[in-house]
Amino acid sequence: IDLYEKDGVYTVDHKAMTEEQIKILSENLPDDFYYFDEIEQKFAMLFPDAEIELVNGFNLKRLGFVLNITYAVKNYPSSSSYFHALLTKNDITDISAMRKRFYKINMFSSILYELKRDYTIIEFEKNKYVSIARLESLGFDRTKLKQYCDEVYAYAKNIDFFTIESLSKQGFTADLESLGFEPWFYSSILREDHRFSHRIHTESGFFYFGTGKQCGCRPADCSAQRRLSHSIRPMGYNSTHSKYRIIF
Repeated sequence: IDLYEKDGVYTVDHKAMTEEQIKILSENLPDDFYYFDEIEQKFAMLFPDAEIELVNGFNLKRLGFVLNITYAVKNYPSSSSYFHALLTKNDITDISAMRKRFYKINMFSSILYELKRDYTIIEFEKNKYVSIARLESLGFDRTKLKQYCDEVYAYAKNIDFFTIESLSKQGFTADLESLGFEPWFYSSILREDHRFSHRIHTESGFFYFGTGKQCGCRPADCSAQRRLSHSIRPMGYNSTHSKYRIIF
């Protein structure tokens, strides 16, 4: 009976594809994710004389798809499980192409947010993530990531604003730095801790304000930002490790 349901509505007057059409279309849809219009385009190319109404919920379920409002997935019980697997199956994941393909899908954004929030994946460069499984293999689990946040908080709780680079310049060190990532990685860890407020993004990295402190001005007009950016620009980040050795 599930074959007749779509979006909570059961319909019994769907037009059915022939078994041959199902077979040919299935062979030409090898991926796990498609927008409905992509399936329609593929069907029209394969069967130019057939009615496009044959691409309906009934037939897509016969093809093994789980249906959503504008797209369908297969080989997974739900779209959430598909996006979860997509974002976690590799040690290193570049989501640049995913962002372009799924930018209109709230479920993708929601799963990405959840995975970042609990440190299942951590962004180390823009749109590039390393898995917690990879970090655990190197001896750094979630407990140590949270310990890093505690160490930064204890060191910087009386500082109005800072960057990862400025803390390094002031002498702050932590065991996690032995991983050798750029400041972006360490900023990503702090962003998921409610004690820190992420307010400004610059070429130098992310700015954070101590608990409850906000500057209230626009980044372009912020004198604090200009002072801090100027102070760290010549310095760079104090790391003697290669991130490529860690990642690969």
